[in-house]
Amino acid sequence: MARSARAAVDDHMVAVNLHDAERLMETLHFPFVQLWPDGQVVFEATSEGAGSQYRGSVLGTEWHHSTVEQATELTKADEAVAFRVEFTRRREDDSVIARYEAVWVTTQRNDVWRIQFRHGPN
Repeated sequence: MARSARAAVDDHMVAVNLHDAERLMETLHFPFVQLWPDGQVVFEATSEGAGSQYRGSVLGTEWHHSTVEQATELTKADEAVAFRVEFTRRREDDSVIARYEAVWVTTQRNDVWRIQFRHGPN
């Protein structure tokens, strides 16, 4: 469990890379919101049934893992921090597929930081 807002970003990416839906859900606070670049919104009130957006075709057939290149704090409050996350999708041989930017908002509950909002690609 992440003890800092920045650690929540890393924990989330580790879970995505492991293809572990249960661990992925443990990196999110609910309700969770994903705002896609095309304006579509996915709202998950609870962890039940969540996670399908992270499987398969969203990441592409070449994708093996992603790396966080930088997470820059955009704004901070006592229990919420918004980051501009720059990440790279990579193939198994670590070659680059593409680089992306997204906004991820972490929130703190009971001393645990998790992702609660994402805007941009996975």
